[in-house]
Amino acid sequence: MQKVRVESNRENDGSSIEPKLRQLTFAEITNLIAEKRILGEGGFGTVYHCCMNGAEVAVKVLKVFPAQETKDFQAEVKILATVYHRNLTRILGYCNEGVNKAIIFELIENGNLKHHLSERNSNVLSWEVRLSILLGTAEDFGLSRIFDFESAGLSSRIVGTPGYLDPEYIHPRLLTEKVDVYSFGVVMLVVITGRTTVVEGATHITQWVSEKVTNGDIRGMVDPRLERNYNVNVAWRVVELAMACVSSNSSSRPNMSYVVRELKECLPSSNDAAGIALTTSNMRSVFRPHTR
Repeated sequence: MQKVRVESNRENDGSSIEPKLRQLTFAEITNLIAEKRILGEGGFGTVYHCCMNGAEVAVKVLKVFPAQETKDFQAEVKILATVYHRNLTRILGYCNEGVNKAIIFELIENGNLKHHLSERNSNVLSWEVRLSILLGTAEDFGLSRIFDFESAGLSSRIVGTPGYLDPEYIHPRLLTEKVDVYSFGVVMLVVITGRTTVVEGATHITQWVSEKVTNGDIRGMVDPRLERNYNVNVAWRVVELAMACVSSNSSSRPNMSYVVRELKECLPSSNDAAGIALTTSNMRSVFRPHTR
């Protein structure tokens, strides 16, 4: 996993957020998002493409944020302000006004994975690039575990995009590594199939793929836009790995170190994988897992 550089500010007592960041009023945020250029929506809120001081930025406006959780928000923004990693977008500013919360990020021009998998995008990601993206994500798995969220004042409540949360977590609210493994498995299925988490009306992608697996229909499972430009045996191996990650029995799910090893073996060669990774290194997303 790539190392993350962390700069701490021990003198900050938590009453204010990283002073280098720009703090905006909610009125200023409202003006920024006036054009309603939506980049995406999820469980956390809506992300807008905006222009601030002549620079293009992404503004994430959170859904109604309970006033009593303000300390959580402050702690999270402080952490985001001190973390530097190639797969995390840089935070530029924030709004912390009562229940109104927003975070301003740098805009990554290459877009996000959702955009590149969209049917509206004429540039279809090759099978090798898809595997490279999955491998890079798997290797960066656990970035959040580098930090001591409890000492930073963060609770363990998870806000995520519907369709990616482990059903086993939703009810008892027991957060374990295997909950994250499930979410990664769903991401794998989305990347393999080119589909959203809900397929053909109201069928969750895990169920849809499971039926294809039962019928031995790998061609009907893999994104048809790839036009069969992939190794069928490798495709089966990746699908089986993804299905292991989303197993209804959390104890039978693999750990991420195993997932990384399997994905590495599925790539053509280490040299090819390195070249592919370079072409996708800037495809960072403002829709990364959101923990608070």
